[in-house]
Amino acid sequence: MRRAALYARVSTRRQEKEATIDSQIAQLEAYAELHGYALSQEHYFIDQAVSGKYLARPAWTAYATQP
Repeated sequence: MRRAALYARVSTRRQEKEATIDSQIAQLEAYAELHGYALSQEHYFIDQAVSGKYLARPAWTAYATQP
């Protein structure tokens, strides 16, 4: 099984309250399983209520600097 990382983001508090991040994660997990990718919690990168306007996002930065 191949390894993969997961990145999800919501940009507003409203989206966060509506649990859209949970639906993103569920869809990404289903895709990974369907296509034979293994996900581990240490490779879940989640930015909540962080604008996508700039690349300086905590989880995105952590993902991008992974070895």
